[in-house]
Amino acid sequence: MTADYAWVKETLEVLVQLLGLKENWISGAPPISPVAVLSAVAFLLENAPPDIPQPQVFPTSIGGVALEWHTHGVDIEIVFDADGIRNDDLEVDGVERKDLGTGLAIITNRARKAEAA
Repeated sequence: MTADYAWVKETLEVLVQLLGLKENWISGAPPISPVAVLSAVAFLLENAPPDIPQPQVFPTSIGGVALEWHTHGVDIEIVFDADGIRNDDLEVDGVERKDLGTGLAIITNRARKAEAA
C-alpha cells in the first residue's frame, strides 16, 4: 500500500512550478493564476483520500489548472479557472457520474485492490 499522502509533495511541486509560466507560455495564454493553484491545493487537501493515486496536473490556456485521474476504469477531470471556480467531469466504467466524492473513493479503493493483488 502506498504511504498516506505520498502524492502530496510532488503534486504541490508541480502546482508551484505552474506559477512560473509567464504570459504567452502558449500563444495568447495568460500566466497561471495563483488563485487557481490555491483552489486546487485546497480541494486536494479537503477532498482527496490519503492514499489516492497521484493526480496528473496540467496548466490550462485560460490561466487555470487541471487535476486529472485516468486509472482503474475511472476518469476524473477537475479544472479550476483563473478565479478558482471549479468544473469537473467524472466517468466510472464509461458511465457519466455526478458525485465527485464517490469517484475519488472508487479510484482509491480500486488502487488499493490492485496493489493487494
